[in-house]
Amino acid sequence: MIQRLQMMNKLMRAAYRTLFLLFLVSYCKRDFYQGSARGIISKLALPKSVAPYGMRFVPAGRFIAGPYDDTVAEGIPVKRTEQCVEAFYMDSHPITNGQYLQYIHDLMERKGETIRRQGRSIAITDQYIAAQMPNPGVWKAYPMAAAYEHDYFGTAMYFDYPVVGVTWDQANAFCEWSSEQLAAYNLEKNRWPLPAFRLPTSTEYEYAARGGKVGERYAWGSKGLRDPKGALMANFRLSETDTLTRGYLFTSPVGTFPKNDFGLHDMTGNVQHWCADAYRGTQSDLYDADQDKKSSEKIIKGCSWNHPAYFTDPGVSCWAPKDSTLATLGFRRVMAAPQRQ
Repeated sequence: MIQRLQMMNKLMRAAYRTLFLLFLVSYCKRDFYQGSARGIISKLALPKSVAPYGMRFVPAGRFIAGPYDDTVAEGIPVKRTEQCVEAFYMDSHPITNGQYLQYIHDLMERKGETIRRQGRSIAITDQYIAAQMPNPGVWKAYPMAAAYEHDYFGTAMYFDYPVVGVTWDQANAFCEWSSEQLAAYNLEKNRWPLPAFRLPTSTEYEYAARGGKVGERYAWGSKGLRDPKGALMANFRLSETDTLTRGYLFTSPVGTFPKNDFGLHDMTGNVQHWCADAYRGTQSDLYDADQDKKSSEKIIKGCSWNHPAYFTDPGVSCWAPKDSTLATLGFRRVMAAPQRQ
C-alpha cells in the first residue's frame, strides 16, 4: 500500500493537489461534512469564542452517566454516577477517509523532517508513514467486504466514509497533526490561537451523545429504534441475521443518519470511537490524564454497523488494547471551549 501511494504521489502530485483542492471546496459545501482536517475557522463565530469549522458546540452541564439498564456488556460492570462536564467543541461526525488521507499526504510531502509526537522527536520516514496508514486487513474478517481491503481507504468513492483500522496512538497522532495545521493557519491569518485537538474522554463522549436528553434509553429518546416512517435512526446491526435492513452492509457515509440535539452525527451508530480514558474496570470513572496515558487498555464508546442495538445506549462502554485495529472502530476530536456568555 505505501509503495503504491508513493508512486502515485510522485507521478500525480501536481494534478492530484489541484483536483483534491477542488474536491474539498465543493465537498465542504455539504452541510454534514464540516471542512478539512485543518479545522478552518467558521465564518459564524460563537459569541466570545470562535468555533473551529466542522465542530459543534457542546455546552457545560451535568448528567447521570452509565447505561440505561443493568445488563453487563463487554465485561464492564454497570455503574451510574453524576458527572459534570465543561463546555467543549466536538467534530460533527467521525474523522473520514478523506480527512485522514490529507494527513498521510502531508507526511509524504514532509518526508525527512523531524516532528514532535506525544513528547518525542520522530523522523518522518517511509516506515513512520507506513505505520500511520489504516490497517486494511481489518476487513478480512468479513468475506463480503473483500473489495474494502483494497479500496476503502484512498479511493475517492469512500472519502466521506469514516476511517477505520487505526490504533489509539494513530488517532492521537492525527489530533496532534491537525492541531499543528490549525495553529499554522491561525498564525498566517493573524488570529488568536485555539486549544489543541484531542480525543474525548468517555464522559465527554457520553454527555455529547445524549444531546442534552435526560433519562432516555437512546440519543434520540426512548420511543424505539425507528423514526415515524419506519427508518432506522442509526447504522447498527438490528439482529443476528440482519444484513440490509439498516440500508448498509458495513459503514455508511458520515451524516447519513439523523444528528442529535447537539448537531452531532453517528454518535451511536456507524463506527465506535476511541476515547482518551484508560479502562479501569468500571463505567464513568473520572478521567486521570497522567494515569490514562500510561495504560495500554482504552475505553471505546458508541455503536458500530456490526454491533447490536444495545450499544446505541450512550451509557454503554467497552474497551480494547490501544494497539487494536478494527473495521468497526474510528475516532473524532474534541477541543476545549469556554461557556457561552
